[in-house]
Amino acid sequence: NRSEPYDDDGHGTYITALLLSKSSFSIGNPVVKGICPLAEALIVKIRGRNKECTDEEISQAVRFCVKEEVDIILLSDPKARTGKLTEEACREAISKGIFVIVPAGDDGCADDGDVNLLPNVSEAISVGSIGKDLLVSSFSSRGNQAEIIGIRGRRENPNKKPELVAPGECIVSIYREGIYVELSSTSEAATMVAGIVALLLQAYSGYEKSEESVKFLKEVLAKTAKKLGGNELYSGEPFSHNDKYGYGLVQAYDAYMELGKYWRR
Repeated sequence: NRSEPYDDDGHGTYITALLLSKSSFSIGNPVVKGICPLAEALIVKIRGRNKECTDEEISQAVRFCVKEEVDIILLSDPKARTGKLTEEACREAISKGIFVIVPAGDDGCADDGDVNLLPNVSEAISVGSIGKDLLVSSFSSRGNQAEIIGIRGRRENPNKKPELVAPGECIVSIYREGIYVELSSTSEAATMVAGIVALLLQAYSGYEKSEESVKFLKEVLAKTAKKLGGNELYSGEPFSHNDKYGYGLVQAYDAYMELGKYWRR
C-alpha cells in the first residue's frame, strides 16, 4: 500500500532490468543490454522478502494484468506453487490473447516428475534452463514424465511440458540499490522467452490479439526450437519433445522468419 514503488527483495528489479535496460552497461566485456528495451512493463509485486505468496494472491495479480490489457504475463517466481485459482485466471488471460510464460521450476531431478508452475494450463509456456555448454541446468525441473501422465492427463503437442529451454545460468543484471549480480534460475530462462515474445509482437504489430494467435505463436516457437541433448532424445517427428529440453532451445530469428509467412508487420 505504499505510494512509491519499492523492491525489498531485488528479484523484481533484476528481472525488469534484464528485459528493459535501455542504456548498455558494461561488466568487463561484453556490454550487457536489455532483451526488449523498447517494451513497457507493468510490474505487480505479489510478495515481500521471506514471504510466500498464495494461490489467491497470484491469481489476483494475474487478473489485474488482464484488466490492464497487457500482452504478456511473466510469472517469474520459480518456487511459486500455483493452484486452481491461478490456473483459472491464466486461462482467462490466454482466452483474451495474452501470452502466459512461466519458469519450469528449480527442483531439478529431485522434483515431483513435473514442472512447478501451471502444469495444467496447456497454452501457458513453461521454460527450462540451459548453461553455456547447451546442457540442461542441474536445477531445471523436468516435465511430462510418463509417471505423471495418469495424474495430469496426456498432453498433446505443442503443449508438453516444459515447452522450451533458454539460457538461465550466470545471467548478469541489475539488482536493487543499483548493484550488478550474476544469478541462475529457470526464472531467468523464462524471462529470455518473454523478451523474445515481446520482440516478435513488436515486429508483427499487426497481429490479431486472440487466443488463436497465442496458440499459433506457441506452435511456431516449438517448431523452430533447436534440438539439444542429442537426436536420440527425440522421436524425429515435427513436434519432437524431451522431458529435459522440451521442444528445444528457443530461436528468436527462426521464429521471426516463420511468422513472416503468416503475420503482417
